[in-house]
Amino acid sequence: MATALGTSPGCFRGSTTSRTSASPASGSYLFPSPLRDDGYDIANYVDVNPSYGTLNDFKSFLEAAHERDMQVLIELVINHTSDQHPWFKAARLAPPGSPAREMYVWSRTDQLYKDANIIFTVSVQSSPLA
Repeated sequence: MATALGTSPGCFRGSTTSRTSASPASGSYLFPSPLRDDGYDIANYVDVNPSYGTLNDFKSFLEAAHERDMQVLIELVINHTSDQHPWFKAARLAPPGSPAREMYVWSRTDQLYKDANIIFTVSVQSSPLA
């Protein structure tokens, strides 16, 4: 599949060589993710998904887009992290009531918020709760 800026969806390196406009990562997952929550389970907010290239490839793509007077929009979903993210790993080991632990919702049951309007209904058993 080809995009107007490259030869494959999300390919930053190929996207910088074209003279037309498009979004190489449209509908894709910019940040590294284990993809258990449609890519919203972000494992690293300071890198790019390696299947699209390197961080330097992204920077080159961004510069090329700006040279063409294009804007690059990125959805930064800060309230979703994967169990691989350092924040989650620290929270898992932190004592109950600590600031790190309070960054996440912990429950012994997936029924705690059964009446809430939750978009992502996947619950994961990550560790025994202290």
